[in-house]
Amino acid sequence: MSELSDIEEELSELVNSAAEEDEYSGLVDTGAKHDAHKKELYESSNKHRRNFVFGLVLGVVIGILSVYAFSYGSKPEKASKSAGSFFNGDNIGTPTNISPTQAATPAPTPAPTPASKPTEAEGFSVNVDNWKFVTEKYCRTAIAGPPKKENGVETYPQVLPKMAYSNKTRFVFIVGLEGTGHHLWKPIWEACSLNSICLQPPTIPGFKLSDKAMKGGLNGVMISKPQVEGIVNVFLNNINKVISDQPKTYVLNTWGHSDWSAGGGQMSYPSFMPSCRDLSIPDVRLMAELFETVGIDFRLLVVRRDPLDVLISTTVHRHFGTAIENGALYAKVIERSMIGEQLARLDSAFYECLVYEDLNAIPEKIGKFINVDGKGNGNWSFHDEVRKVFHHSQSKDYKDKDDYVKQRFSERTRASYYKLVAATDKLAKFCEGG
Repeated sequence: MSELSDIEEELSELVNSAAEEDEYSGLVDTGAKHDAHKKELYESSNKHRRNFVFGLVLGVVIGILSVYAFSYGSKPEKASKSAGSFFNGDNIGTPTNISPTQAATPAPTPAPTPASKPTEAEGFSVNVDNWKFVTEKYCRTAIAGPPKKENGVETYPQVLPKMAYSNKTRFVFIVGLEGTGHHLWKPIWEACSLNSICLQPPTIPGFKLSDKAMKGGLNGVMISKPQVEGIVNVFLNNINKVISDQPKTYVLNTWGHSDWSAGGGQMSYPSFMPSCRDLSIPDVRLMAELFETVGIDFRLLVVRRDPLDVLISTTVHRHFGTAIENGALYAKVIERSMIGEQLARLDSAFYECLVYEDLNAIPEKIGKFINVDGKGNGNWSFHDEVRKVFHHSQSKDYKDKDDYVKQRFSERTRASYYKLVAATDKLAKFCEGG
């Protein structure tokens, strides 16, 4: 407030000066001159005060605006439309962190992305992560897991397509319940080895489909995922090193105990393991995944037999459990495993279906299907050999099926038996494409 003090001091000096002037001039009345001059000084003082207040207010406003402008300008530039458009009207709607030249230059229009072209189907590649491990009691085994998709593309198929075909090398597996004639195939394969190109599978150290009565191996029921992964890797890394350069049809089961099924018997459905019988089965879907991965032609012969004959063969002739146990068990194995988890998840080009009772009239096409006809001895044929072996294997333990069931089976056993009848009918319809 020093400026106000200076003004008051100046006003006092002016008053004194005016008094002195009035006293010595003698031109007008001293009192009148004094009043007029006093009024003039008063008006001048008010004018000074107004100018001072206006200047003070104006200075404060300018100071505030200066501080605000400095504060805004010192901040990092941001892509703020509101701030940018307010302080830079020429760049309204453009980010404030680009130059006017850049803002004036339109961005190049991106080239249109070409539509993806369909590519040829790639070969299948096995991955144990796609498999599911099923546990029951103390047993654990691998089966094919649910199908998978990524971006609408199937990465793990519900139905495995067959892409590996060869007139040189084929691997064959017989699919069937216990009691569907596994042991009767051995002389047929032996005759084929003498007259055609049948051979037992080559030894691969560390690889087995089954081992130790189905406890171990690829289809074992007491095996962990790391063990399965190791078995798969051994197969993939070695199978093409051990197969013959000459045309061969390798028979995986029903020909005695090969290195691929050591202690695994005939690899029937089921096989061994009384405590986990419904899990103790081969898995041809998993086998097919391995063979497709390495590009080897894999074929299946699926054999079904009259349900009553199956139960008599297993429970009466060989004492494999009881009819009441096995009827329901076999029905479950057919519906859940043989069809549901395996055959229904394979391209039909993998398999041919056969009826045990009609094997003495087996179709001639089967020899070509497994690639053994016309190889080696030109006079030998697969269907002729099968007819010879099965010609004397059709004897029955009963004259009338219904009478046998009624007289020999209890009510509970009959219920179990009829479950097997229904499951066998489903297999027949499946094989017929129904």
